[in-house]
Amino acid sequence: MTKKKQALLSVIGTVAVLVSLSGVVYYQVKENTTVKVQERIQKVCVLEDISRVEFKTNELLTIEKQAKGWQNPDLDYLTYDNERISEWLGLLQNVQTEKIVKNIEDETTYGISDESPMITIYDALNNSQTLFKGNINSEEQAVYVKSDEERVLYMIALEDAERLFISPNTFVEVEDILAPKVTGQLDLVKSGESKLHFVLEDRWYLKEYFDMPYPLQEGEIEKLLEDINSLMVLEYVGTYEDLSAYGLDQPQFEVIISEQEKIAFGHLKDEHVYITLNGGKDVYTTDRKVYDQLEGIDPFKVIDKQFIKWPFDAIKQIELSNPQGTYLLRLDQESIKQDEEERTEPVISEEEKAVISEDKIEIGASLNQLFLNEAEAKSWVYKINTSLYIEAQLQNPKIEQKQERRAEASIVYTFKDDSQVTIELVPYDINYYILRYNGSVQFAVNKEKITKLFTELSHLDKASEK
Repeated sequence: MTKKKQALLSVIGTVAVLVSLSGVVYYQVKENTTVKVQERIQKVCVLEDISRVEFKTNELLTIEKQAKGWQNPDLDYLTYDNERISEWLGLLQNVQTEKIVKNIEDETTYGISDESPMITIYDALNNSQTLFKGNINSEEQAVYVKSDEERVLYMIALEDAERLFISPNTFVEVEDILAPKVTGQLDLVKSGESKLHFVLEDRWYLKEYFDMPYPLQEGEIEKLLEDINSLMVLEYVGTYEDLSAYGLDQPQFEVIISEQEKIAFGHLKDEHVYITLNGGKDVYTTDRKVYDQLEGIDPFKVIDKQFIKWPFDAIKQIELSNPQGTYLLRLDQESIKQDEEERTEPVISEEEKAVISEDKIEIGASLNQLFLNEAEAKSWVYKINTSLYIEAQLQNPKIEQKQERRAEASIVYTFKDDSQVTIELVPYDINYYILRYNGSVQFAVNKEKITKLFTELSHLDKASEK
């Protein structure tokens, strides 16, 4: 019985192997009889004089050959690079198959359907041909392409397919579309934050952001203007009524040069960022690096920390007070006369000389009971202004403002139009005073500079009394 069983099992095993092998053979034969891949070199395009091309991916875009070159009939203001289109047409008319695939029952397995990217070309007689782009065959480094003129699938080189199935928007000329030129003003607007409003007067100022117009550091404004002027369009993406897909329905950041010149920034795309111009519907891309620099501007870092820059001729008087005394510098007393023989020339540093005009103007000035000429008056205004130097931005200015601390010193500027600016200096620590500007608190200033100024005023006042 054992030998019979073994013989039976052997027969069963042999039959199973034969059945299995016959199945494999059948499958291969079936595949070979239903789908055939053959090497064949032939041109993909069957038309010659192409006059219109329709590109369809998520949308349908058309370009037509007209007397003045290729144009989009729906957006005739766009300018196309005719040389690049000619190169593309040359590729289209000369690209060749490497292999063909026959007897395909289900084209969708190769990525071919009505949803596939497609190109339809027309000649002057309105004959047409449509090419559908399918999947990539990674082993062959080829792409399946279907022509409505054939019952087979073409296999064309991957590199050729990538160059062939592109958007006509890449042919739009963009070099001169954006050429920003900042002149007298500039706004940077970040969604949800206060606008940065820059204005050119005697110099550039940041206005309406902090509690006063702060002058900008020359190097910072030069870099900012250089960044803006370097903005350029890299590519045309398309024209859309709904801009939400690109983050441009509600821009996160805007550069406003004038009412007629605005740049809105939307979503990021790799190393680029989507933009629209002047409230339009055309979407472009620009360099993300420039965008990052503009969007990341820190208002405190760009302002001149030596922030008092009022013209000397605009100031009527400056009153300074601290526990040592009160000092009044009056600058508009034309009736004041000074005895030149008894007057002692002030000691003026080289730095002060750089900002003091050597021209003599017949005006009078005084510091308490001491008469001053113009050079002396300018020297003192310079000392007062430079003593107010911002060192830091307060982290919690609202809390500091609520505390209503008593000021240890004050400097009140009165201008010739009788307007005033009151600067109070509130003790903070051994290094800083809190700067209270017309009642508003935002910054801390250098305490040592203030102390040095009042010490010099005290010594001068005592010397003038002798």
